[in-house]
Formats: sequence, C-alpha cells, structure tokens
Amino acid sequence: MKTRILFFCWIGSVFATLGDTFHVAYGIDAYPESPLNLLPFGVPVWVPVEFACAAGLMWWSRERFPGSSGFKRSWITTLVAGGGFLGIYISSALAASATLLLAAGTLSLALTGFQPMALAYCILTACVGTLVEISLVHLGVFSYLPPQTGLFGVPAWLPALYLPASVAVLNLPLTSATPTTSPEQA
Repeated sequence: MKTRILFFCWIGSVFATLGDTFHVAYGIDAYPESPLNLLPFGVPVWVPVEFACAAGLMWWSRERFPGSSGFKRSWITTLVAGGGFLGIYISSALAASATLLLAAGTLSLALTGFQPMALAYCILTACVGTLVEISLVHLGVFSYLPPQTGLFGVPAWLPALYLPASVAVLNLPLTSATPTTSPEQA
C-alpha cells in the first residue's frame, strides 16, 4: 500500500516537473534567482518535492472523499486522463489558447461518467489547487509571466490543468480496505 503511494508521488513529481520545465522554458512562469535553481532552465531542486507532496495530497484526499469507494475505476481511464494532464500541461507552455485548454480540461470530466461524487472531487481539487498556486504567486515563490496573469496572478486556464490530473488520481485503485464496488455491483 505505501509502495503504491510512494510510486504515485514519484510519478507526480516527474511528470509535473517535466510540465513545469516546459513552462519555464517557454516563458509561462519563472522562479526567483537562487542557488537552488539547478534543474534545466533554472527550475529549483525543490520543485519535484513540491509536486510529489501535491500528488500525495491528491491521493490522500481521494481516499477520504465521501463516496470514493463507490466510484468505478479503470486503468485505461487513468492512462487517458494522465495523458490528458500531460498534454494540457505541455500545450499550455506552447501558447495554446485559454479557451482550448479550458475545453480540454472540462472534456476530461466525461471520463468520470459524470458521477456526482467524481465531479465534486475534480472540481474541488481544481479550485484548491488554483488557490494554492495563487497563494504561492503572492508569496513570491514563483510567478506566472504576462499575459498569463489574468486570474489573481495565475492563468485563467490553470483550473483546467487540475481536472484531468484529478480524473487520473480518482481512477487509481484505492489503497484502503474499503471495497471498490458500487452499491449496484454488490
């Protein structure tokens, strides 16, 4: 069980850091000058740890979210949603339109089967993640560069990045002893 969580944290740190490296390389965001900016394009070494913690928190909250044990899970959906997350992340660095990114993120919600609990989890994760990033920007930890600063210092498309990530996390198998069958399957 703990191995699965640690593996997911590692996956989150690798792929989110890759996406963030694209953001820095293409002038979407930047970090203040620091001796810790040792990764490619000046990304600080603490960024993978930050993303590992975010991935772990998403996993932890998913395990405790009301009704999560009744959600039907699929590895295929996890892979498609994970690919969507990475695709939206990289596309956002390549100056894709905000409308297209928002549409792609919203479309990923279809992978939940529009189950109310799943939609609530994904939307809540997108809101919380965006609020955390707004806080980090205002604390000076990093910054989005104009014209990406339309939503309190972060891009308007940012919530759309969290939606497919949430769908992917939601589809991973539960690690608790909670059964994964829905009442209809019982």
